[in-house]
Amino acid sequence: MSAIRHESHLSQLLIGLSLTAAAFFGTGPCAAAEVNLSKVDAQLITTVLAQPGLEVIEDTAPLPPWDDPECQERRKFDVRQVENQVPYATYSIWLCHSGVLGVDGFDKTVNEALKNLGHGDAKQTAESRAAEGWRFDIGGRQGRTITVIGTVSSGAASVYLVPAAAIRSRDDTMNLAVVAGGVHLTFAGDPANMDALKTVEKILRAADAVTPAN
Repeated sequence: MSAIRHESHLSQLLIGLSLTAAAFFGTGPCAAAEVNLSKVDAQLITTVLAQPGLEVIEDTAPLPPWDDPECQERRKFDVRQVENQVPYATYSIWLCHSGVLGVDGFDKTVNEALKNLGHGDAKQTAESRAAEGWRFDIGGRQGRTITVIGTVSSGAASVYLVPAAAIRSRDDTMNLAVVAGGVHLTFAGDPANMDALKTVEKILRAADAVTPAN
């Protein structure tokens, strides 16, 4: 697969999948949130990454219109190397009722990703199987990591990979999700992808710990 830096591709993926999910699940107004991301900040991400030479800066740009009403909140963090200011990754933390990261939509997203990774195919490689991610548990709630595969056509089609993780929120109304962008991945089983999946799970666990139900 082609090497990628896909922050813009990530937005295109979520836009495209959100439109599909909106048609499937509907786009009624959201209920009032009982959990929120007010305590998810750059220091939290810095602590989770625990890697010297990196700085985390929150992107405070408002949510684009296509996110509403499917996702109640998003916090986005840009990570770069201090020495040369080279981008390292971006991490977006979401609270979503519906859409591709939402309570029902994420299951559909996982199933589509598994299909794209060749799940169940006798010819599936060990690398692609590893990219399927894993299930994990937080206080009796089951979460899931997954590598979402998307395609962008710009003259020639290119494939990009989006490591993601999600779990039901503590108040059981939304999904708390973490999505990595800008990670330099060459193929689904790239060790960098495995590291990214582990990182989004760690960030999700940290974010979940500071988003208690009111």
